[in-house]
Amino acid sequence: MMLGRVSSLIFYCIVIFVAIIFYDLYHNPGFMIKYGNHYSKKRAFLVISLGILSITFGFRWNVGTDFFNYYYNISENIFNITEPINGLLYFVGRISGNILLTFFLYILIELIVVNQALKIYFQNDWIGIVSGMTVYLFVFFPASLNTVRESFALSFLLLAYSAALSGDHNKLSLISFLVAVLIHNVTIIAFVGLLLIYWGYKNAKYVPWIYTIFVICLFGFALYLKNVSDINFFGQRLESYIGTSEIRFGLGVFIVNIPFAIYCYLLYQIDVTGKDWKVNRNTQAISVGVTAIIVRLLSYINFYYYRFANCFYILQVLLFGSAYDMILSSARKKKARYIVLLFCVLYFIYQYYIEKTGDIMNYQFKLKG
Repeated sequence: MMLGRVSSLIFYCIVIFVAIIFYDLYHNPGFMIKYGNHYSKKRAFLVISLGILSITFGFRWNVGTDFFNYYYNISENIFNITEPINGLLYFVGRISGNILLTFFLYILIELIVVNQALKIYFQNDWIGIVSGMTVYLFVFFPASLNTVRESFALSFLLLAYSAALSGDHNKLSLISFLVAVLIHNVTIIAFVGLLLIYWGYKNAKYVPWIYTIFVICLFGFALYLKNVSDINFFGQRLESYIGTSEIRFGLGVFIVNIPFAIYCYLLYQIDVTGKDWKVNRNTQAISVGVTAIIVRLLSYINFYYYRFANCFYILQVLLFGSAYDMILSSARKKKARYIVLLFCVLYFIYQYYIEKTGDIMNYQFKLKG
């Protein structure tokens, strides 16, 4: 039985809320001290949280604009040779006789990777970890019901950013980035951001200027793509986005940019002339945040830049938690979690229910297909 739009919205919110509660219990040190700090119990909370999401959203039917396109590609083993990791997941679905198992694996692995990214970036700050997952589940995760490969790739890209910004996981960052590219080639654009993060260890003051030059180059390329007459050079896959897709400029432009704008403003109030590693990381984060806003706006010149922008926008998952970590006291941070939650819910309703992004408000559960 397929749920209607309103029923789907309520159902999604309930499932995500329940998952966040168990995720909070897993990371909340106060809860585990009160009821016994047993690793098996903690792990059970994480398994329940990720399991609820993976089963509910993995075993779905006809949810998302591109659902049947993916279903056909999986069943016929159609994937791009430059994105071989998808071929491995497609194989699992075909060999098992259940194509939906591939969708389940996409979701499960994606959530595990995001959890690891949050743990590396926030370390022992459980409020930051839970806030980051809250942002991810309401803002980015619903897109994985439609843009399956891209969302899967962005989870590994998030891990690459997290490892790079932590300052001591360079190998993990590089491996995660390569995996992301082998899932969805568009994520290669994030190489510039990662390179500047590495280089910015000792040269943080130059990073914003390098990013400015990078954005100017992107702007020029967007204008070129808009005016170029022969787009066959860019290939069939890119051609489907150039000159054939339209997006509207309206209230949503401001809504999607609010998180980064607020974050960049808060960090701007902090003295960025010190030598502390967190300060250097702030400078880089401001640059990436501003880049994300500008690149998203460039998508109104050329739609393909919407995909480029997502490679930077995924940092919202990390930045929301770290912003008030540096600004607020511990007591006020706990209250700020509810503000983050409220914004995320409102964003989810606007983006996926009102704007109908991805056409996901028609949920239907199916265990085998």
